[in-house]
Amino acid sequence: MPTDNDKKTLSYFARSKNFKKYEQQRLKEIKQNKKKSQTTKNENTAETDETSLIQKEIDDSESDILEYKDGEFVVNQQKLYSQRKDKIKIENIIEDDELLLNAHTYLRKKKSKRWGKEETELFYEALKICSTDFSLMARIFENRDRTQLRKKYIKESKINKLKISNSLKTSSFNQNAFDGLKMLFKNLFEEK
Repeated sequence: MPTDNDKKTLSYFARSKNFKKYEQQRLKEIKQNKKKSQTTKNENTAETDETSLIQKEIDDSESDILEYKDGEFVVNQQKLYSQRKDKIKIENIIEDDELLLNAHTYLRKKKSKRWGKEETELFYEALKICSTDFSLMARIFENRDRTQLRKKYIKESKINKLKISNSLKTSSFNQNAFDGLKMLFKNLFEEK
């Protein structure tokens, strides 16, 4: 319950002219809204329990917290605290049993196969021809996509920096070498 200091500030607030005008205007709007809701309520005869609970909550919230007595607005302390309890009772608990969606929901996740020794050597040869153009390199490695090739490059640059740098120093694109490497890759993996 509020203390005497709270009552003083509330009574001071209730005495202000602006608040009185505001409260009178608010009370008029509430009465108009009630009249409108009653006319629409008469039109809609088939209401569900849920809508009637919501309407009750609206009516309770519109009840006068401030009452006009003896030329002053007085705060009704009982209504002030009882409204909070009523609202808590009316609120429904929503359980989410639905499917959760996030950034990875529609992502096509492929588990990549391990890189063999022959495939790693072909990777270095492809680096000599294609440099770091992984989308071009993906045409040679038909069972690998661009991201797998990029990750292989990052891994190999950590493990074999010297071999990567030598492959990139001697890199120059040659269409015949590209086609030859592509055929070599197909032949190597058709045997398996």
